Amino acid sequence: MNYFNGISAADRLLKNYSALERSVENLSQRIDTLVYRASPRPLKSIDVEEMIKAGGKKDNTLNLLFEIKALMDTREETREELSRIDRTLEAISKAPGCEHYGPVLRSWYIDRTPKQDIAKEIGYSSRQSIYDIKNAALRQFAVELFGVKALIGM
Repeated sequence: MNYFNGISAADRLLKNYSALERSVENLSQRIDTLVYRASPRPLKSIDVEEMIKAGGKKDNTLNLLFEIKALMDTREETREELSRIDRTLEAISKAPGCEHYGPVLRSWYIDRTPKQDIAKEIGYSSRQSIYDIKNAALRQFAVELFGVKALIGM
C-alpha cells in the first residue's frame, strides 16, 4: 500500500462505516437463526420416519457449529474495526489545528451531512475550504489508521 492507496483505503472504510454497522446486525440475526436451527427439539416434534429415512445422511450439526463460529468471528472483527475507526476519528482531532478533523470526517462520510452544513457547523464560509479540511483530515486519518505503511508502502 502506498500513501495514495492508504488514503483510498481510509476513504473506503469511512464510506462503508454505516454498512459495517448494519453488517453487525445482519450477522447477529444470522447467528441467532443458525443457533435456533441447531438447538434440540422436543421429541414429539421429531418425525421418526423422517429420521429413519435420513439415517444415511451426514449430520449437519458440526457444519452448523463451524458456520456459527465463522459468523461470530466476522462479527467481532467488524466490531473491532468500527471501534478502531471511532478511536482514530477522536485521535486525529487532538492535535493543534486539527480540532475539526474527526467531526468533519464523521459528518462527511458517516452522517452524510451536506457539505454546506458541515462548513456552517465548523464556521467555514466557503465550500472549497471544507473540501480542503476534509482532504487534510483524510490524509491524517489514513496515516494514523495504517501507520507508516500509508506513507512508504508495503
